[in-house]
Formats: sequence, structure tokens, C-alpha cells
Amino acid sequence: MNEEIEVSMDDFIEVNSVYSEENKPVHEQSTTPQTAAIAGKYSVKQVGSLAFFCEPLNGNAPIETAVRHFEQTKANALPVEENDHVIGVIPRDAVDKSKNSFWSNFSSSKIIDRTTRIDGSLRAEDYIDAVMDEAWDITNKYGSKYFPVYERKAFYGLISYEDFISSTREIRDQDLGKAAAIQKSFFPDEE
Repeated sequence: MNEEIEVSMDDFIEVNSVYSEENKPVHEQSTTPQTAAIAGKYSVKQVGSLAFFCEPLNGNAPIETAVRHFEQTKANALPVEENDHVIGVIPRDAVDKSKNSFWSNFSSSKIIDRTTRIDGSLRAEDYIDAVMDEAWDITNKYGSKYFPVYERKAFYGLISYEDFISSTREIRDQDLGKAAAIQKSFFPDEE
């Protein structure tokens, strides 16, 4: 009864590439998981369903590396790693503000200098409603709208606080709709 299933890395990480004028690949990234395999892994009520995967940037790299990555993606934040561990995020607006305001200082700085360090994290398998308080605490303590998500101690992706809020609203609306349908079936309108 055991069937052997062959899985390649393409099943897990799918990057939609388009080419720029210079024929260099430009990667588009959405704020949703990239493949059906990842998207179906967690229920819509779990943190992992909201996380978007992006490769962490090396904190010691020049800030221009972050600028290039933001030019190639739609992501609003990128994870930053130091010593092979994700230590925080660099939001797009921090890079944009730095780039526009003090170009001379900006060009000599490293990604780590503009990173919002975050000690807290969320687990992909946790349920959204169970970790709302933790997400709120991380947002307030570190001043970041984005935070890392881990799956079994490995970096899984980033999640934004706005995604958290909108997801809980959608789930609440679905639950209220189901409750209304059940209530209506028990107490049909009298005509």
C-alpha cells in the first residue's frame, strides 16, 4: 500500500521569473506561499498559511544588496540573518527613507545597521487566534510590523501584523456566516 512519491525542490520553491531589458532574471514575490505544496500545508487558521517565503539577506552585506532585492520583489520586508540565524527584518520603507535622505552615509552602511532586531518569533503550526497576543507583543516591543515564522526551528517565512488582522477578520466573518446558517436551519422563518 505504500507508494513511493518523488519530490523535487521545484515542488517546494517556485519562483516566477521574468526578464528585464538586460536579460537578468527579475523575481516576483507575493505575500502568499509560492507553491500549492506550501499553500496546502497549513489550514487557513494557522500562522504558516499567512507566511511568505523569501531568502534571508546577510546582515554584513552592503545596503545596496537590500535595495536590489526590493527592486526585484513586491515584498514589503525582507528577513536578515547573522551567523546563519534570522535576527530580524529590514522593511522596504526603512531602505527607501535611508536612500532618499542621506545618500552618502547610506552607501557605506550594512544591512544590519538598518535591521529591526526581533527576538520573538511565531511557529508556522500555531493557530492564529492562539498567538494574537504574542504577535501584538512582538509588534509593540520591537516596533516592527513584520516578524519571522519558524517551522521546526528552521526559518519558514515572514508575516505582517496587517495580514494577521485581516485573516482574523476573514475567519470571524466566515464563522459568523456559518453560525447564521446553522441558526437559520434550526429556526426557519415562519410564513
